[in-house]
Amino acid sequence: MKLENGAFAATKNGELVVELGRTDQPTLIFSGTKGLVAMCLLLLIERGQLEHTAGLPGLRPPPTVDDLLDGERMAARLAVEPPIWPAGERLAYHALTFGWLCGELVRRIDGRTVGTFFANEFAQPLDLELWIGLPTEVEPRVARLERAPGYGVAGEPGPLLEALYGPMLHSFPWNEPAFHAAEIPAGNAIGAARSLALLYGRLEAVLRPETILLGRTELSRGTCAVTEYPY
Repeated sequence: MKLENGAFAATKNGELVVELGRTDQPTLIFSGTKGLVAMCLLLLIERGQLEHTAGLPGLRPPPTVDDLLDGERMAARLAVEPPIWPAGERLAYHALTFGWLCGELVRRIDGRTVGTFFANEFAQPLDLELWIGLPTEVEPRVARLERAPGYGVAGEPGPLLEALYGPMLHSFPWNEPAFHAAEIPAGNAIGAARSLALLYGRLEAVLRPETILLGRTELSRGTCAVTEYPY
């Protein structure tokens, strides 16, 4: 698994077979976070506690940078936000709202935040350095990121693009410790390439085979109604 610091790790049959670069250095994995959150939902589905679709790829007006740090505020906004489309009617990339929707489902079903749930059910049992909500003591080890020239997101400027990405269109706060410590479950998980590879290589230690198959099964396909990119 390649991370933002250029590290790469790969597993075969659950064992590391390739490691290149600083595979032990924690770094932000942005939307790779969504895979970690999806595993939490899969475990709840496996336990018969959850079924879920949504029609809230964004918020209007868009959240501010400070809003991103307050999961309770974002969950409360989503709870009263009218769906942009009926759930399941159109496909759209839930760039940020994926995290708060799924995280709040985990919290209300299980009682733990999604970061704590992932730590307890996946990271700790598999002895991985992966976090959604970074412990303070790990902060000095985290790789610093540089904003690349032309950094941006796909899609034409417009109200719905702002709804999807909010302040991410205009700012780059991802090196700030506050943005590492908060739980932003669509985009701020931090981990080492070695641990990310081992997580996917050893899922059968946590999830049943039929659950893993569900996670690998395509359930929808189409063009994002906002960015017009295929998914």
